[in-house]
Amino acid sequence: MPWACALLRGVNVGGRNTLPMADLRRFAADVGLRDPRTILQSGNLVFQAPARQMAKVAGTLAHAVSIHRGFSPTVVVRTLDELRAALAHNPFHARALSDPSHVLVMFLAGEAPPSAAGRVGALSAAGERFALVGREVYLDYPQGIGRSRVAFTAVESAAGVAGTARNIATLARILAAADG
Repeated sequence: MPWACALLRGVNVGGRNTLPMADLRRFAADVGLRDPRTILQSGNLVFQAPARQMAKVAGTLAHAVSIHRGFSPTVVVRTLDELRAALAHNPFHARALSDPSHVLVMFLAGEAPPSAAGRVGALSAAGERFALVGREVYLDYPQGIGRSRVAFTAVESAAGVAGTARNIATLARILAAADG
């Protein structure tokens, strides 16, 4: 049975849109996901599920959160092989090796239209770089996300698809948790 990861956008452990990770694990188990594990406190869930079930996991988890917590997060699901492939196709690989907390991958919830690559690339300025490759947008924020003038919502708008981003260091932790 393949391992996969659900990446939830906009969940917090305190304040608005709270979702304790214990609740997320419980929701995952309740909808039939096996061996659910959360990584960090920011909506990263690894689990096992039959391949035929993978296409429905994002909607099922979003619905469970909506029912039990009163908000519906964007949920993006990738198999661990897809996560590894996303890391392998990173056009900013050298920067990711030297500064894994400032290089991110935004996992899109669907396919971006062909015209989106130009719009995403046009966001690049002031040393920041953005590139759309397949269902992922790669983001290089050398000065940090907090100092950028390009918000994630602008990247999503350019891509034409909602998504959620994780830095390379977090993705390494997600893969290590599933492999361990």
